[in-house]
Amino acid sequence: MNILTPITSQQGVIEMKIKDQSEDEAIYYKNSLTFDGSNLIELHSDGNFIKLIKEIDDLMKEIAISNEVHFDITDAKNNRSKKAKCSSVGDKLIELIRKNIRLIPTYFCKHSTSPRVYLFFRILRRRLEAITSAIKSGLTIDELSKITFILARALHWMQYVMRHAKFKRAVRSHENTSQQNLRSVVKYIIALFEKHSRLLILRIDLYFLKKYYESITPQLNRVYLDKFLRALSENRIVPDVVGYISTTEFGYIRGFHQHVFIALNSNEHQRDIFLTEEIGKYWTNCTDQKGNYNNCAKRKDEYKYCGVGMVHVSETDKLKGIRLAIAYMVKGDYYVKTLLEKQRTLRKGVMPKMKNKMGAPRKNPEDTANMCLILQGKF
Repeated sequence: MNILTPITSQQGVIEMKIKDQSEDEAIYYKNSLTFDGSNLIELHSDGNFIKLIKEIDDLMKEIAISNEVHFDITDAKNNRSKKAKCSSVGDKLIELIRKNIRLIPTYFCKHSTSPRVYLFFRILRRRLEAITSAIKSGLTIDELSKITFILARALHWMQYVMRHAKFKRAVRSHENTSQQNLRSVVKYIIALFEKHSRLLILRIDLYFLKKYYESITPQLNRVYLDKFLRALSENRIVPDVVGYISTTEFGYIRGFHQHVFIALNSNEHQRDIFLTEEIGKYWTNCTDQKGNYNNCAKRKDEYKYCGVGMVHVSETDKLKGIRLAIAYMVKGDYYVKTLLEKQRTLRKGVMPKMKNKMGAPRKNPEDTANMCLILQGKF
């Protein structure tokens, strides 16, 4: 089945293209977007734009179900002037426009977006600069009438398209892809804990020095990442690696970068900060000194739910931290995803072989059941 997929051209102009659903889906997410109010990672410049995209997507959901008149011109009390009347949805739209959202198509010129966000820019893209300038500088009566008419008409067309069956199918397909990726990763993490009741969890961000941003192509980034993940899975960086998850992203500020989740056998290792440093040093060396890294183990105190370090299958809060971490790593394609010429941007290790069930059972089987529920987001 074909679905409508929003993409951006090299000039940053959003266009519509028919894409076959069976093609490889790229995954993109900014690590600084937090879920459920959890204070996982502070926002930086890339993250602020992702936050705006989430606001646009949420606003479009409201627009789709609203039947209000969102923009209108009425007489002021003295009957000598006009004023614009906005609904709550209209107020939110004006507030978003004030935040320079017109820069987003250029900022994410190597990404596709969710259907709702794509539609938003498809309808408003040519008018956003003029509207933004007019709102910030003040309006004459004629300009106020014109801007109000443009916005009212734009919202009318957004509602019309979003209520169409074809658009709803595109949204469902988009959401299903994101959910499938998350379920796959959750199943993988559960399998790791079923085999090892205690894991040493490491998280590291791998990126490139700013002076090399322009020279790092998708192909070169993949060469470096392939070399890194091969060495990691073969225990040539640190020993006793039992699993990993890696997501590749492209940010306007940091260029290509990877977020990596690594699980080690904790019966053999406990020094999470030291081991993460060793992994980071390997990334720097394997990229010919072009790469750098961020050791997440050094920031454990900043997490509301810390899913880094030693984690036992019974530790509820730490398991919540793991769930939240993999959620924002994997669910990013709901908002924006990197276009990497069919390269996989979500990668994970081999599914572990389960222990022989003839052996002795765990002392507390309810811990395993609880762990499964938490990692599935049922807490």
